[in-house]
Amino acid sequence: MVTLARDRVLRRDIARKMLRPGLDQKLLDRFLREARITAQLEHPNIVPVYDLTVQADGTPTLIMREVRGISLGKAIRAGLLPSIRERLDVLVKVCDAIAFVHSKGVVHRDLKPDNVMVGEAGCRQEASIPAVRPINVSPAARPRSQPSVPPTRDSARSGAGLGGRTPAAAPLAH
Repeated sequence: MVTLARDRVLRRDIARKMLRPGLDQKLLDRFLREARITAQLEHPNIVPVYDLTVQADGTPTLIMREVRGISLGKAIRAGLLPSIRERLDVLVKVCDAIAFVHSKGVVHRDLKPDNVMVGEAGCRQEASIPAVRPINVSPAARPRSQPSVPPTRDSARSGAGLGGRTPAAAPLAH
């Protein structure tokens, strides 16, 4: 579940991605792995992760930049991108983000128009990829040129051995 909130310390709007309480350990581990990887993907068209916190009930919460806008799927269905040029501008940004993600040894396993946010940033469209999904590749199968994703120093700060941040990614299988 993603909700909008206000960072009272830095006085900015943020998005909070929270898991439902009581999820099994496998889903929790996946959420945390995705958070750690996504937090390392710094690109103008990928939503930045600010923090990973743990609620009083133990629920991990990912803190991310708020993206004002709608999904690409909704924008297309509503006719908000009427010209081919406008659609191609967004597509080029999505392709640029995905190429960057792939260059880091990560694959997005659920790329579709409804998972791409399109918003106004000044006069230009902004396409943001809010989540990537991990795939399981053993370290031995990973090419040497691909970076591994070590635990972050946030692990101790976030409590419960959670570490990292969220949306998800993973090494590419070759």
